[in-house]
Amino acid sequence: CLDITTQTAAIIESLLETTKNVADKQSNEAILLHELTAGIFNEFDSLIQSRGLSISNKIPLNLAVHSDRQSLTIILRNLVENAVSHAD
Repeated sequence: CLDITTQTAAIIESLLETTKNVADKQSNEAILLHELTAGIFNEFDSLIQSRGLSISNKIPLNLAVHSDRQSLTIILRNLVENAVSHAD
């Protein structure tokens, strides 16, 4: 589980860097990452519960990233969906 968390964190960092580069060409805004992630977790709550899984948001409340909200939401949604779908 720790390996998956570490790998996921590395993927998120890489995706955020990619998003930053793409965001220079799109609308760029400060986004509270904890808040955005919490909303995405809520979207998948029934799937998470039906699989007998739990998920926690340990992102600091005041952590903001400058990015395109739509692109970042798509990336995080895909990460959560893949994590839940492929969890053992």
